[in-house]
Amino acid sequence: MKKILCCTFLISSFMITPSFATNVCIKDIRNHIQNDGVTLNMSMCHLHDSNIPAIILFLSQHKEILVLDLTENYINDTGAMLLAKINSLKEFDLAENQIGSEGAMALAKNNTIQALVLNYNNVGDAGAIALAKNNSIQYLELASNQFSDTYDVTQNLAKDTNLIELNLDDDHITEGAIYLAQSKIQSLHLAYNQISDIGASAFIDNKTLQYLWIRSNKIGDAGASALARMSAIQYLDLSANQVGDAGASAFGNTNTLNDLNLSANQIGDAGAAALAKNTAIVYLDLDYNRIGDAGLSGLATNTSIFSLSLSINQIGDAGALAFANKNTTIKELYVEYNHIGSAGMSALANDKFLEYVDTTGNDGTFKSNFSTNNKTKKYDSDFMKVACVKLNGHDKSCGQ
Repeated sequence: MKKILCCTFLISSFMITPSFATNVCIKDIRNHIQNDGVTLNMSMCHLHDSNIPAIILFLSQHKEILVLDLTENYINDTGAMLLAKINSLKEFDLAENQIGSEGAMALAKNNTIQALVLNYNNVGDAGAIALAKNNSIQYLELASNQFSDTYDVTQNLAKDTNLIELNLDDDHITEGAIYLAQSKIQSLHLAYNQISDIGASAFIDNKTLQYLWIRSNKIGDAGASALARMSAIQYLDLSANQVGDAGASAFGNTNTLNDLNLSANQIGDAGAAALAKNTAIVYLDLDYNRIGDAGLSGLATNTSIFSLSLSINQIGDAGALAFANKNTTIKELYVEYNHIGSAGMSALANDKFLEYVDTTGNDGTFKSNFSTNNKTKKYDSDFMKVACVKLNGHDKSCGQ
């Protein structure tokens, strides 16, 4: 009897609510099924709480749908409480709505959700803490929400042993990161916060974290040195912090890290030379630092790097010539907006080991000894100078 009444309510709501009739996405809801029928994408559809019963009704008729994307709509707590009652979905994306703590607490009671995205809402401390006690959520995104006591929030989230991935970007996190360092989380987003060396240093003994985004914080050499000692880390974005040569040098001996972003820091030739000794890093980003010719020359001797990015540094012809003479491993090189002239650019263009090099924004042109059959030249249309070269058929964006 309850099921009949429920369905009758949903059908009647669908028929009499004006927004059902006028909303284009609701009208064409079948056309929003994606990914071989498992995703219903209703993002940017101008949906309000009054539209949710129609979506629930549709989902009740399509149990094969496991993912619901409602990004960038106007759903608040009432709509979230209705959605929380759905027990057939594995993933909700509710980013950029108007969901507060009550809506988040309702969603926390759902025990079938495995992935929940609530970025850019207003779930508050109570909502986040309630979600931390959920037993089914493994992937949780709470970036850019309104937390008043980040210590309480991070302490509770750190206790959630079900979490595999957590996003707390732009949440005013400070030393509450200490609690997260003690968690079992494998993938953690902490970019655009206010974490200092104190918070970063707590990760020194972490044995589970594999992926960490911690760009745009207040981390210096001490914090970087601690992060370098994490025993399971594979990917680290430490860009836009305050890391110098001492901090960069700490990554010279890591053996699990294969993707490292240290762009927009204060690293010079000494730090680059230390990084050159690493034998595990495959992708290294050192854009927008203070690295010159000696730094590039040193990095050319590395034996593990596949892709090296050194855009907006202080590299000239001497560095480019030395790199072309020493390199035997690096296949992709990005040196946009340095001070490389024609001699250096020609040397890079004729480096037989490079498969791709981008020299956009430098001073020279180059001459290549390779035939046009295996190399395509691309020119800077504004200055009529070579911007980059693409080798061996690689089709990758070149300064665009």
